[in-house]
Amino acid sequence: MTCVIFCIRNALALAVVLTAAVAAPGSAAAETRALKPLTLQLNWKHQFQFAGYYIAIEKGYYRREGLDVRLVEAQEGRDPADEVLSGNAEFGVAASELALRKGRGDPLMVLAVILQHSPLVLIARGTAVQSLHELLGKRVMLMRHETEHNRRYLDDMLERELSRARRHGYPLSMVLVDLDNFKTLNDTYGHQAGDAYLQAVAALLSDGVRAGDMVCRWGGEEFALVLPNMSLKDAQQRTESWLAKVRALRVQFGEFELKTTLSAGIAAYPDNGRAPTDLIKVADDALYEAKHAGRDCVRLAAEASRASVAQVAPRA
Repeated sequence: MTCVIFCIRNALALAVVLTAAVAAPGSAAAETRALKPLTLQLNWKHQFQFAGYYIAIEKGYYRREGLDVRLVEAQEGRDPADEVLSGNAEFGVAASELALRKGRGDPLMVLAVILQHSPLVLIARGTAVQSLHELLGKRVMLMRHETEHNRRYLDDMLERELSRARRHGYPLSMVLVDLDNFKTLNDTYGHQAGDAYLQAVAALLSDGVRAGDMVCRWGGEEFALVLPNMSLKDAQQRTESWLAKVRALRVQFGEFELKTTLSAGIAAYPDNGRAPTDLIKVADDALYEAKHAGRDCVRLAAEASRASVAQVAPRA
């Protein structure tokens, strides 16, 4: 969610926008009057999220209403709210961190709330793929951060590691971890803060694994870890250490210090499942139990199974 904001002191600019909103499109008065310069500070670089603004400029909608609108892309170290407060821009696009600025007493007002769904963009290097049609029947790996792999890679690697575990007769543990109350962190401090915290957790998890282990981004704030040749008990000890490190983790984001906790569910081959889908399902059930046990804890597959039975068993 993003918001269009303005400074309460800038009443003239607001009046211009409100007048433009009710003016008849294409009226003669709007065509002949002098254009009012107006700067809109974006919170990202020029990209698809702001397509509506670009189209309005290209089609002349703003000029028709007497506005000469200039879009300014984000620059490092510049905050849209600060640009509006300083007078460098009449309006700005910001996110939910505005609630914090408002709480501090900054004279900012939310003029409009924008809900958007970002499309997925595929890019290719070289001449191997000339169009989307050429991707038919091919596997595509999507990586959000350089230390993370996608689910397709996880499925493939888990199948290979399970085959190796069956062949050599050793256990394998599957761990699913999820950041507690991450939506609250994201909504309070903004998506950039959430991304910074996710990257810090990804680095922490990656630093704590062995050479043959794998860390994978599993969902929005969820990670999957595959630990070959590790028993359920050993995986529990390792996961408890990760929870302790995340509990102590502090990520500095501007003037704010970000922190939260981690919940985890663990399943192991062969006791809890012999196929990738079975292990993932059982580990996910254990994670669910960890969340319902108060968060910031680890639950094993066997514990999750007992809890499920207890829920459906008739009361004595």
